[in-house]
Amino acid sequence: MSAQQAYEERRRGTKFPGVVTVRDFDRGVMESMGAVLTPVNLERTLKRRYFITNIPGVNMEAAGLPGVPVVFSYPEDVYSNYRIPIVVVRRDSMEPALNRFHPGMIVARYPAPTALPFTADGRNFDRMREQEQAVPFDFSYTITIEGRYRGTGDSKGQSAQVLPLLMHVMRHYQPQTHVRVRDSLDDPRTYRAEMSGVSTEDEVFEVSDRTIGFSMSLRVEGELDLNAPVEYFTVQQVDATVGEYP
Repeated sequence: MSAQQAYEERRRGTKFPGVVTVRDFDRGVMESMGAVLTPVNLERTLKRRYFITNIPGVNMEAAGLPGVPVVFSYPEDVYSNYRIPIVVVRRDSMEPALNRFHPGMIVARYPAPTALPFTADGRNFDRMREQEQAVPFDFSYTITIEGRYRGTGDSKGQSAQVLPLLMHVMRHYQPQTHVRVRDSLDDPRTYRAEMSGVSTEDEVFEVSDRTIGFSMSLRVEGELDLNAPVEYFTVQQVDATVGEYP
């Protein structure tokens, strides 16, 4: 069976489906805005980090980076030296979406790993598994963009422009948008999302150390696979002597 055929069976619910977790949505929010895992030398160690590359007007060569870094929640956990421009993604909350909650709905039914066929064509099995619908959640994220300059580079030629980076993110996350997520089997899932607004986050403690920034609010109509599959027998052997099920 080819990989495409296996994917189609999982999509139809006749093979074991993948699961999505909170971390999958965190990665999905970063990747859906164009961030790509890229190997880079940090502190003399080759590591894989998220970067947004090829943004017109933003040049990161002077900083020794392949693009604008995208980090989750706390950039100080990744970079010993704070580098800008930077995009920081923070998950603010997870709320159950009761308007999309349908308990008991089955999304997949497939043979159990120990199942045996009991018909000649092999289409019926004595043991099956059912996967209940994932539990719907609404995820709220804040995407913060920080840099040193709005629209001009510094005297050394390093272009750290915030507005081109903001426009790049807004092209991906418009008021009505979506987030692409990969589950545990690397199958794609797409979820509706809404961008509710952009606010200014400038910090001007001193002119020489000022930080220009914007923050964007994003709500994703997602789900979490919290229910384990349920296994059950489809047929039992009848004791012909007693005439009852054993």
